[in-house]
Amino acid sequence: MTYTLTDGREILAGTPGALRATLGELSETWLETDEGPGTWSPWQALAHLTHIEAGDWLGRIDTILVHGPEEALAPVDREAGFERFAG
Repeated sequence: MTYTLTDGREILAGTPGALRATLGELSETWLETDEGPGTWSPWQALAHLTHIEAGDWLGRIDTILVHGPEEALAPVDREAGFERFAG
């Protein structure tokens, strides 16, 4: 299979519904519970995905389109969404 933007949109279009179906009816206890040190709760995983999607990937795509492979991408702050979406 040759990857196309249409292929990506097809699979990614289901992400919001899958997340709602999996997490939408869970209590705060479930959403805030992790599996121990070094693991993330469902809430943290969702905060990460949301922040990365809105804050990091769009900027990275722009850098790639404008500068190509010559410009190195900045490191991703994997936990920035925790503070952004706290509460």
